[in-house]
Formats: sequence, structure tokens, C-alpha cells
Amino acid sequence: MNYLFGWNSIAEFILDEFMDLGLGIQGVVIDDFYISKISLPAGIRVIASSKVVYHRGDKVINCLGYKNLHQRILIGEYLRDLGVLASFVSKKASVHSSTHIGVGTVLVGDVVIERGCDIGKHSLFWGGSRVCHDSAIGEGVFLASGVIIGGGSKVGQACSFGFNSSMREKSSIPAGAKVGANSFWRPGGENVLRAE
Repeated sequence: MNYLFGWNSIAEFILDEFMDLGLGIQGVVIDDFYISKISLPAGIRVIASSKVVYHRGDKVINCLGYKNLHQRILIGEYLRDLGVLASFVSKKASVHSSTHIGVGTVLVGDVVIERGCDIGKHSLFWGGSRVCHDSAIGEGVFLASGVIIGGGSKVGQACSFGFNSSMREKSSIPAGAKVGANSFWRPGGENVLRAE
């Protein structure tokens, strides 16, 4: 059975794509604290995280968003330890066959991953983002729409890139860094990097 963990625009996108492919979703798992605040489309079952029982072969896609990347990683590790964590790569994404994608990563829409890249687990890439050749992306990284990571770059754990931002080729960015929308990050750049 397939489950989604969390309900937001990420989950909606994945649900739509599953429906288009004729794949079923058993339900949406929601943290007990939020369960009374969630309204789902008709026919989609809501399951409190304290009540769900997973079975062999079940797959859970972590749909938690980018507001707290460390929480996304924690939930992803919890689901991985249970043996149910799955990745999601949109049928619209273009991923080179030489790329490694870590478990629990979600690639939504028209993401492009070029050759020789290593994408860390629990990452979340929104449609229209691009990772150029031979780049290494740490775990729990968020790329908004229109982000471009230059070739041969290294992105640290739990970094976040806003809409239409970019990163210079062959450069590195430390863990936990945030690059604002419409910004260009390069080593030694000024006013383009916000520390967490």
C-alpha cells in the first residue's frame, strides 16, 4: 500500500500524479496534533500517525515541506527505520541514469538532474529546478522552482534555495545555509546568503 506523510501542495501534486497513473493511495498520515485541522479531498482517508500500522511492502512518501528541513529529515529517518520510506520522482522529471538519489527524496514536476550527480536522502526539489553535472547535494536540501545549481558544486545538509536563485559552478555552500529568492550564491558573495 502507498501512503503520504503530511498534507500540503507537495502531497497534492503526488496524489494527482498517482491518480493519473492509476495508482492508489491508502491514506494520508497526519501527526496527531494536526489531524483535526486537515481537510482532504473526498475519498482520501486521513490516518493519525499514532494509529497507523504499516505492513511489509508498504511505502510512505514523506511530504513534509521546506519550512523545517531538520524536521523533514527526522521524520524521514523515522520512516526509514520502519522500513517503509520511499522516494518520489515525478514522471515529468529528467534524471540522468548515472545519478544517485537518496531514499526519501522527492522530485516534483519538471526537475532536471544532469549526469554524475549525487542527491542526498530526504531532499525536496520543486518543479523547474536543475542540478548541473557532477554536483553533490547533501541530505534534506530544498530547491524551489527555477533554482539552478552549477556543475561540480557541493551543497551542505539542510540548505534551502528560494525561487529562481542560483549557485556558481564548482563552489560549495555550508550546511544550513539559505539563499533567498532571485539571489546568486558564490564563495565570498555579499548580501546573497542568509545564515539560518
